Amino acid sequence: MIQLEFARWGFVPAWAKEVRSSAPIINARSETLATKPTFREALKHSRCAVIADGYYEWQVLDKKLKQPFWIHRPDESPFLMAGLVGINQNVDPNHPLRSAAIVTTSSNEGLSAIHDRMPVVLDSTEKIQRWLSDGPLVGRQHAEHREPSGSSEAFGLKDLNPAQDGFFLARPVSSRVGNPKHEDSHCLDPMPTLWQRTLGIDEPVGPDT
Repeated sequence: MIQLEFARWGFVPAWAKEVRSSAPIINARSETLATKPTFREALKHSRCAVIADGYYEWQVLDKKLKQPFWIHRPDESPFLMAGLVGINQNVDPNHPLRSAAIVTTSSNEGLSAIHDRMPVVLDSTEKIQRWLSDGPLVGRQHAEHREPSGSSEAFGLKDLNPAQDGFFLARPVSSRVGNPKHEDSHCLDPMPTLWQRTLGIDEPVGPDT
């Protein structure tokens, strides 16, 4: 049986008594999935694939300056990233909480200058099938559920490696994306020009400005 369901962004373990108000768990390191208590059960029974058309990453230029990048497919098509779903019944016993996080791995050579980590990409039908053999499929807001098979041989941990160079393109964008109040298409606008930054302008500027 397959179905779509909502999931909260930010992993909440099954044993948690409350939802963290700061620093939500949005990433799960592939190297420690099988041993870290936070993710161990989700790895066995609640896997997911996160659907996206890109993601942001920040490059540290110096102690006070970071440059955001929009990382996406060359043709801007959507892709799937390995993830985990947490199902918590402690926060509200009457309403089980479903939450999700992305599984990350070391960065490929092409993106390593920006950041040393990247999402695990499920870039083939075989990888998708292996990863989801014990869990659900989650989009940005929905989940496609599969009943867990319990097979430890189907974990697909060998697939938790970096995407090939060229799978993604990265372009600098405005630091506007760093403000959580900004949730619009302008977050994808190109980085301001040198003269805009010199004048302290970090917003899209029309041709007549």
